[in-house]
Amino acid sequence: MIEIFNAVMALLLSSVTGWAIMSHRVRDGIVVKIGLSFISVGFLGVFLVSLEGGYDKSFGHAMVYVGMLICAMGYLFRTRRKRSAQRRITDWGNLA
Repeated sequence: MIEIFNAVMALLLSSVTGWAIMSHRVRDGIVVKIGLSFISVGFLGVFLVSLEGGYDKSFGHAMVYVGMLICAMGYLFRTRRKRSAQRRITDWGNLA
């Protein structure tokens, strides 16, 4: 029962991060988008491996962890600018 719950949660988290990548409402840069892509693919891999059963999920988890590190680095790069946290209004706004 817990395996089914974990598989459904991995698919849900993969879908949510995929939505965050494609949505215009989430204000992020290219580095954060790359991190979210790693997270989404990692959770999708965990979901697919959990459907098969018996295989190791460590690669999927590693992709999720790397994606979280990339997202954290992207956030720090955006907030720790030399002049100030927000130099222009378009730093955190939509460019489209």
